[in-house]
Amino acid sequence: MAARAVRGRVATALVTLCTLALLALPGTSAPAAAVTPEIAGPTVVVTGMAPAAVTPESIVTIDVSVTNPTSAELEAPRVDLSIVRYRISTRSVLDAWYLEDQYLVAPGLVAREDVAPLAAGETRSVRLTVPAETLGLLTYPEAAGPRGLIVTLADGGVVLDETRTFLLWQPEVDPDPMDVSIVAPVTARTTGVLEDRARGLTGEVAPGGRLDAVLQATRGQPGVTWAVDPALVEDAAAGLAGDAGVAWAQALVAAAEGRDVYALDPYDPDVAALAHADVEPFLTSSSRTPGSAVTEWREDLTLPGPGAVDLETLTAAVREDRGTVVLEAPDELSTGTPTPDALATWPTAAGPATTLTPDAELSALLQGTVPDVARSAFEARQLMLAELAIVSFETDGPEHLLLVAGRSWHPDAVDTTTTLTAIDQAPFVDLRPLSEWAAEPGGAFGADVPPQVVAPGEVSARALQRADGLADEARRVAQVAADPDALLEPYLSTLAAASSVALRGESASRATLLTSAEKQGRSIATGLTVVEGSTVNLIAASGDLPVTLRNDLGQPVTVGVMLRPSDPRLKAEPSEQVTIEPGTTASVTVPVTAIGSGNVDVDVQVLAVDGAVVAAPAQFTVRVRADWESTGTAVVGVALLVLLVAGITRTVRRGRSASRMAPMRPEEEAT
Repeated sequence: MAARAVRGRVATALVTLCTLALLALPGTSAPAAAVTPEIAGPTVVVTGMAPAAVTPESIVTIDVSVTNPTSAELEAPRVDLSIVRYRISTRSVLDAWYLEDQYLVAPGLVAREDVAPLAAGETRSVRLTVPAETLGLLTYPEAAGPRGLIVTLADGGVVLDETRTFLLWQPEVDPDPMDVSIVAPVTARTTGVLEDRARGLTGEVAPGGRLDAVLQATRGQPGVTWAVDPALVEDAAAGLAGDAGVAWAQALVAAAEGRDVYALDPYDPDVAALAHADVEPFLTSSSRTPGSAVTEWREDLTLPGPGAVDLETLTAAVREDRGTVVLEAPDELSTGTPTPDALATWPTAAGPATTLTPDAELSALLQGTVPDVARSAFEARQLMLAELAIVSFETDGPEHLLLVAGRSWHPDAVDTTTTLTAIDQAPFVDLRPLSEWAAEPGGAFGADVPPQVVAPGEVSARALQRADGLADEARRVAQVAADPDALLEPYLSTLAAASSVALRGESASRATLLTSAEKQGRSIATGLTVVEGSTVNLIAASGDLPVTLRNDLGQPVTVGVMLRPSDPRLKAEPSEQVTIEPGTTASVTVPVTAIGSGNVDVDVQVLAVDGAVVAAPAQFTVRVRADWESTGTAVVGVALLVLLVAGITRTVRRGRSASRMAPMRPEEEAT
């Protein structure tokens, strides 16, 4: 929307009068190359109105601020209030009238307030009071809706400035208010290596920072739904952003009680890029910190990055059990008027996706991203309420309306709190948590969804697929560690940060993270190794072969070893599972059986309990001499037999010794 045209007209008129006065002086002529300075004239701004919705019994009060920035006093300033009794029934007419592109019908004067002389540089507040019964508005229900108000500042009968706003006429209570939900992302704008992330988070969660402002603006309104990056909250709670981050995380977790909170996947990954690469998120919200408070939050919402959503993204969202998809760029899927219902359903190969399409214009008004839309926060708020009122009264209008703030939203906490309260109290809408109606069946989506749309700056599918392949290797090895999650978490966190939607277009930062992640992944994937040895001799029909393993994973691991001989002359059985402490080597014995003799090449496989290979392959040679054992036994047996026979023969041949005494006979003994 453009700035008020009347400001330019007033400034031009004042410049013209001054120039004419100079030319009328004797001997005065216009300089040949003079530059005419822009003169800021007096202004009038609406700063407040009560009640928010006017009934026939209301007493309407309107507060305005009058400012005189000129160097001359306003001697007889006066503020006039006029109303356009024509009910504004379409959003296009409302915008056109507000921007002074459409006149509608002549306004009727309903209040006038004379103001004391206004000195140069002075600002003064003025209150106008009008009984609703004097407004001349019809009192039947169909007459409900916004009416245009014009506030004019004049001095001595000369109009100096005017501003426009709206009165919300509500003669009777709306029996069927429209459901309205607001989604506020709580995600970091900065991601990167640890130092960069810490520095970025510190600025965002500190008092006055963007994320602190989001918390302060929305914490008191449980009708606002949060979509939170759980890694952001946990990093802040762990002290990554200092004491201010810890306090912010504690306040957010406390305020999450009793409200709708959806946990996105950690580090807010670019779900569209992952879908285009056919890669699942590297971390899920339930796996990062088991037992954390954030695991109690809902996990069935997908919040794609800016850009048109495509069928691949919707399909991936359903497959990941996040089939409720908020579309952040509804202007590219516009269905025209009347305002479409936010809730719809789109079929995918994985099942139906629930799509939630926010209203683009109202979302922009909420965020304050429409330049020069209003002179004050109140005027912007009244414009939003007028838009909501028109949508709620539209014939065939929506049952559900959704407003979504962007990931970079930095609200004014006070003004936004007041706006949210005004929306919550508006009688023609019902501000509800998203989950209360997002599960309802939706109609058919009102626009075509393209098969694939690649957003500018999106990480390439090739880079994600390469990272995913290495991550699979790391996961396979990490399963043998005492605490696989703790081993993998730093690595997968780096990968998740590299795939964050915050890094769209930040190719240098993303490349740094991917390089760091690749080093981390390689160190895990190669953390278990087989220590190469020399050729092993096996001279028996069976035995145990030793294999030496080294563990560089930083945690105890439990593994087994299996040998794969290249020749059937050697057979091997799996070893028992052994535990190897970090930074040490261990010898594992593998039972083998020899069928024949010969040199056999053996492949060594280090296995997890489920049989998965968890180390790089290694090989050594076994000299199998299965017949050596029987031959050696025979040789030894023959040698022993020979020695025995020789001993006996020698004893026989030696006979009786000559010095041996003859045996004594009995008779000789008697004599």
